Amino acid sequence: MKETDTVPVQDTEAARAEEVITKNGVLLSPLKKKLPFWRHFETLCATPRGSWNEGPIASVIEDLAKKNGLEVIKDKWNNVLVTVPASKGFEHIPSVCLQGHIDMVEVKDKGLKKEIFPIELFFKTENVLKAIGTTLGADNGIAISYMLEILTNRDIEHGPLELLFTATEEVGLVGAIGFDFSSIKSTKFINLDSEEEGEFTVGCAGGSRINGLFKPKFINTPSGYCKFNIELSDFVGGHSGAEIQKERGNAIKDLAIILTDLGKFNMNTLGEIKMHLVSFSGGEKDNAIPVSAKATVVLPEEDAENFLEILQKQFEAVKMVWPKEPIKTEVARVGIILKEKMMDENSTKDFLEILIQLPHGVRSKQKEDKKLVQTSNNLAIVEMKGRKIAISCMYRSSNQTQLKGIGEIIKGMFHYYGAKTKISSGYPGWIPQFDTPLLKTAVQQWEVMFDAKPVVTSTHGGLECGVISNKLKGVEIISFGPTMGDVHTTGEWVDVDSCERVWKYLLLLLKSI
Repeated sequence: MKETDTVPVQDTEAARAEEVITKNGVLLSPLKKKLPFWRHFETLCATPRGSWNEGPIASVIEDLAKKNGLEVIKDKWNNVLVTVPASKGFEHIPSVCLQGHIDMVEVKDKGLKKEIFPIELFFKTENVLKAIGTTLGADNGIAISYMLEILTNRDIEHGPLELLFTATEEVGLVGAIGFDFSSIKSTKFINLDSEEEGEFTVGCAGGSRINGLFKPKFINTPSGYCKFNIELSDFVGGHSGAEIQKERGNAIKDLAIILTDLGKFNMNTLGEIKMHLVSFSGGEKDNAIPVSAKATVVLPEEDAENFLEILQKQFEAVKMVWPKEPIKTEVARVGIILKEKMMDENSTKDFLEILIQLPHGVRSKQKEDKKLVQTSNNLAIVEMKGRKIAISCMYRSSNQTQLKGIGEIIKGMFHYYGAKTKISSGYPGWIPQFDTPLLKTAVQQWEVMFDAKPVVTSTHGGLECGVISNKLKGVEIISFGPTMGDVHTTGEWVDVDSCERVWKYLLLLLKSI
C-alpha cells in the first residue's frame, strides 16, 4: 500500500472485539462461507510476516507452487516469483504479472498480552472484518490471497501469468529494489496494492530523505537570565504523501516563525529581546506532517514580561492561521538557571532561519490533472543529538528531474547554514500512464461489470510500481484493490464484499487482456 503512519487506536478495541466474539460465536466461521481465496487469508493470519521476517510466508508460497507443479524462484530477499501457464484456450493472451507484497506492519494495542500471530479476526459489522487488538494485514494480504488462489485453482481461466510476491515493502520497498527483474517476461503488470474500490492508480511519486546536521555554537548563559519551555501541539498533521496538498499546519515551522517574530511587535527585533535557544525538537516520522514541536529558550529577566505578552499574541495568531486545527499552546517558566548552556545569537538566528527557509508543502501539480500533486517536501523531524541538531526532510515527486531538483535545493540550504547533509537512496517515481492499452481494457471491463466509470488517478505516496517502471522500461502498469482503511493501525479494517467484487473483476480482466 501507499506508505502510511503507524497510529495506535484506543486500547478498548480488543475488549470490544472479545465482546463481539462472545455474542457471535466461533471466530472464523463467517469467512468459511465466502469465496475460496479467504482460506489463504486465514493462512496469512496464522503465519508470521512482519517486515524483515517474511521467511515463513515466503516458504509457504514456495511450497504451494512446487506442490502444484509450477516453476518458482525465491531470492535472498524472500521475493518469490511463480510462473503459471495459460489455461487451455487462453494461450494467445499476452503474459501478465500480478504483484503484491507479502509483509505487513505489526502493531498491537498497549497492554495486549498475546503475540500478533496468529491474528484473530472478527466482524465489527456484517461486512467489516477486523483483528482483535492488532493490525489486520489486509494490506497487502488480500492481494496475496488472490494470487495464492490463482496459483492453486486450476479451474480459473487466464492467459500466461507471473505472480510476483515481493518482500519488505513497508520499510522502503526493499524487496522490489533488490529483485532481479531480468527473469520477468511480462510487459503488463497489475499491482494489487491500492485501497479504494473503483479507483485505478496509474502513477506515483518517488521519494527520498535528506538529513541536515546543524552544529550551533553553545555558550554559558549569563546571570540574570530566566528559562521558558514552549510547546505547540495537536496540529492535524497527516501523511505527507496523502495529505500534503491539504495545506495543514506544520508545528516545527510555526514554532520557528513564532520564535523569530517574537520581537516584531512594537518594532522590536529579536536581538533587542536577547532571546537564545537552548533546545528545539519536533515531529516523529519522515512521512508524517509534524503535529507538535517544543523549544527551550532563555532571556534576560527584565524581558520576561514583554516576552510572555508577545508570545501569547503569537499563539493566537497561529490559531487564526489554522482555525480548523485544534492547536494547543503551552509555555512554562523553569526555575533558577544553574550553569545553563545556550546557543549564541548567530546560531539562534541561523537555526530558526533555516527552519523557516526550508520548503514545506506542495511545489508543483501534475500537468494532466492540476488536482494531483507532482512534487512536495515535508519538513518532518527536528531532533537534539547532544550539542547538535538533526533536521530531516522527506521530498517526493513523480518527475525524476524535479525529485532531484528539490533535493538539491534543500541540500544547498543546509550547506549555506553550515549543516552537514546526508541523502538516502530513496525510491523512484512512476510517471503517470494515463493512456495505455492495459488501462483502456481495465476501464472497459470495469464498465462492463459494474455499469459505472472507475476513477483514474495518480498517488503522491510511494508504490512498488515506481521501482518496476524504472527497472522494466516500457512496461504497462495499473494498480487497484478493494476498499480498506486505517491500515498500519490496530483499527485496520477491510470491506469483505468489496474484496469479493474486486476478485470477480480481476478474473474477468485476466481473460480480457
